[in-house]
Amino acid sequence: MRNYRFTITTEDQLDTTAKRIRVLNADLLHQVNNVLRLKPGHKEELSMIDGSGKVFYVTMLEASKQELLFEINQEEASQRELKCQYCFYVPIIKAESFAFMLRKLVELGVQKFVPVIFNRSQKQYIEVIKKQRNRFEKIIQEATEQCEGARFAQLAELIDFDDIKANSDLNYFANERLANQETTNSSKKSCRSITLLVGPEGGLTDDETEHLTSIGFEATGLGPRLLKAETAAISLLVRNQA
Repeated sequence: MRNYRFTITTEDQLDTTAKRIRVLNADLLHQVNNVLRLKPGHKEELSMIDGSGKVFYVTMLEASKQELLFEINQEEASQRELKCQYCFYVPIIKAESFAFMLRKLVELGVQKFVPVIFNRSQKQYIEVIKKQRNRFEKIIQEATEQCEGARFAQLAELIDFDDIKANSDLNYFANERLANQETTNSSKKSCRSITLLVGPEGGLTDDETEHLTSIGFEATGLGPRLLKAETAAISLLVRNQA
């Protein structure tokens, strides 16, 4: 039996009292009717999320080209959300690499992304990233569904390097010069929030490294290999998960 998870949008109608969800948005109508070809009486396990952390397990009652009607069989808080809150300052890189980075970090549990313009950020990528915001938010939604999450990560507005803050319990940035030196802080297991940061292609400048250290970030290495920005982001998260 296959499991499918869908997102309830603002176009849809969620009535927890009547235990009904009426789907009206065109994208999900197309996916259910034309791609998955689901019908009332299906054997698949279906669940729906609204991005708040709740999961609604449903059964399809009616299906047409105009709308879908589901019955809510069970409602519960997601068991797949991380207890520690992860915020990630991500670099502006090529759009496809940026999309890949977001998708994988969502799968691993990051709850907030803040795109940053660093000194070595390539200017031609900045406007592209700004224009594709809707696409990236869709990728966050799809990745959340795929990994059976229930809370959508926030994609913040683009900021300049000087606006970075170290507001979490623990704050780390990747420094390729440190090679195998890693963070060993045992408090990771009990902390409630971690902020992570990787630089752009070409890495952080000396001034940026000094500034991050001065505001409360701790530098950490990612091994002897020189990694691309999107790979470094994944590696940094995995090495610092509580």
